[in-house]
Amino acid sequence: SKRSTKRVSKKTTTILSWLIDCGMFQENVEVFSVGERRRLETKNKGRIKRGGILCMCCNNILTVAKFHLHGGKNCDKPYENIFIAKTKVSLLSYMNEAWNKAEVYESRKFNIVETKGNTSDVYDDACVICADGGDLMCCEDCNSTYHQVCMDMEDVPEGTWYCPYCVCKFCAKPADKNDYLLKCPQCEKKYHWECHQIKEQRNINLNSIPIAPFCERSCKEVCDKLRENIVGKRNQVDGGYSWTLLHHQIDDNECGDQDKYFTTICHSKLTVAKELMEQCFQTIQDRYTGIKIIPSVIYNCG
Repeated sequence: SKRSTKRVSKKTTTILSWLIDCGMFQENVEVFSVGERRRLETKNKGRIKRGGILCMCCNNILTVAKFHLHGGKNCDKPYENIFIAKTKVSLLSYMNEAWNKAEVYESRKFNIVETKGNTSDVYDDACVICADGGDLMCCEDCNSTYHQVCMDMEDVPEGTWYCPYCVCKFCAKPADKNDYLLKCPQCEKKYHWECHQIKEQRNINLNSIPIAPFCERSCKEVCDKLRENIVGKRNQVDGGYSWTLLHHQIDDNECGDQDKYFTTICHSKLTVAKELMEQCFQTIQDRYTGIKIIPSVIYNCG
């Protein structure tokens, strides 16, 4: 990517500055923190700054977590337990509101590319696996294309053909008029709920499909381990720096209630990252689709 020739803003790029720029509240607004039991009589007061919270007791600008801890409060969920004094609304609520604003939603919604020109050819020009062109097999459902050799197939199938991502991973059949395929949130492969229940040796109940069903227990275990040990965890490196792996939940229902807080934090940090990238680099758009590359990559918009 080329560096932007425009002058980079000197504004501190934090979640608080993002909330200020979104119009959630103004800089210098008074805040207070409470414990997990929300006993509002025990308050640690401060004022919102773009780079942190100005603590009224020590006159230092602290991070949100340090401000909450500075008042002797549990630091597990500081954004949920710090409130704007005037409105009695938590920072977390403002973060959710900002995340759902129209302009933020537009930048992170899934990209749908419409076919231009010869609409009779709606298939991709490159193989999904090797990204090269040539003689390609076309999926009847998703319009993806594959090389025969990349699929390790001895013969080119005759008639209608479906790629591995458009058939049930258990029975290798596509969906028909009477059913549909679920998509595993971990491996992204599709499957029939009935086939899944048979594999798990459970009684088939089509009315008990969970919100985010995993195709196998191993996928759920991998997802749980990633969320528990990697995603959202700060990793310290040399020079006083750190890195954190962030993940955009395209469907907020992918996570349980206990993960809602950390999902909101993750989404807010992704938005801050997008703002910073757009400040530092020139806007890059795909010349064929017009899709902006930076938000597409950060939000995994397809």
